[in-house]
Amino acid sequence: MKTIILKIKRIFTYILVPLTITAFSQCQTPISKKESNSITGKESNKFNTAQKVSLISLIANPEKYDGKPIAVIGFLSLAFESKVLFMNKDDYDAGLGINGIWVEISNPEHYQNNNKHYVIIEGVFDFNNKGHLSGYIGAIDKITRIDNLYHPIKVMLRTDTVSR
Repeated sequence: MKTIILKIKRIFTYILVPLTITAFSQCQTPISKKESNSITGKESNKFNTAQKVSLISLIANPEKYDGKPIAVIGFLSLAFESKVLFMNKDDYDAGLGINGIWVEISNPEHYQNNNKHYVIIEGVFDFNNKGHLSGYIGAIDKITRIDNLYHPIKVMLRTDTVSR
């Protein structure tokens, strides 16, 4: 029974998480900011200009997003000399830095409630900033938002339909 559960978890991790991220990247319209921004603490109704991008697209075509404001979802690690947004928790567990991008945060202790969680990050992508020991494809800099998300699988399985 335990192996069946592990197989189901792997299926969700390797199929549904990338599908969720891909679906997120397909939304090209600006979103309205009616909530308090986690970095500035200010409430705003202005449209957010950050382009929603999947981490897969960002890693595959980093030069396309260089210098542009982006919003991206991933699994955040804020370890010493390793502030990285990974595609998923399995990539973090395996230490697959190739499946992540550097996150330029000057005071990571301020964001410990986001550490080891799926998050959405908004900031400017910098193709020239390769992170610690130049080990990454690029970095998110000038961060304006880091917010925890529900686990992507749980979000996908949640239904907001009228009860029968």
